[in-house]
Amino acid sequence: MWEKILFGAPQAPPIMLVDSSTGLGQIFVQTAINAHNAAIKRGDITGQEKDFSNWRDREEIWMQLRDDNEFNILYVGLVLKYEADKLGISIDSASSSEIERILTRYNGAAAYGKEVKQYHDLFVQYNSQK
Repeated sequence: MWEKILFGAPQAPPIMLVDSSTGLGQIFVQTAINAHNAAIKRGDITGQEKDFSNWRDREEIWMQLRDDNEFNILYVGLVLKYEADKLGISIDSASSSEIERILTRYNGAAAYGKEVKQYHDLFVQYNSQK
């Protein structure tokens, strides 16, 4: 209480980028927040929706993406599902070319989509042999 009286309400840091990618998946905060809110609406996760215009929400998500590998990997999946939804594709029944389109949207580069699709195919092949 005394801190509020002395220092007032918390303020955004004086030098703060609005957004940047971070963590294993190199996810931008706005993308993560959009995927987070969509996942809550779908019922995939629980919690409060986040607001990208609120620097506290941005900082909270960015720090988790940066510092918590499990959180970051979860959000890779949420982002992929969010991108699939934006394309009107059900990720559970997506064709090979649709998977490539989703992966391309993740990074924004067709070459990335083609490259990562090869790894996807290896995972599918491995799982089908079990």
